[in-house]
Amino acid sequence: MSKLVDLMKDLGQDASLANEYQNDADGVMKRYGLSDEECAAMKSCDVDKIKQMSGLSDVHVTTNSTIKAFE
Repeated sequence: MSKLVDLMKDLGQDASLANEYQNDADGVMKRYGLSDEECAAMKSCDVDKIKQMSGLSDVHVTTNSTIKAFE
C-alpha cells in the first residue's frame, strides 16, 4: 500500500490525526513520507491526481477540509 493511501486511510479512522492534519498538513504529510507531488495534490484537493497516484478509483475530497468520521 502506498504512503498516500496509508495517510488517507488513517485520516478517516483517527480523529486525532485528522485534527493534527487540519492544523499542520505539511508536518503530517512529511511524517508519512509523501512526495512533493503527493503533497501538492493533497493540498490542492486535486482528486484526479490523487486517484492517479494512489491507484484508488473512488476518492472523495471536500475542498479545504477533512471529513471526520467521529468527533
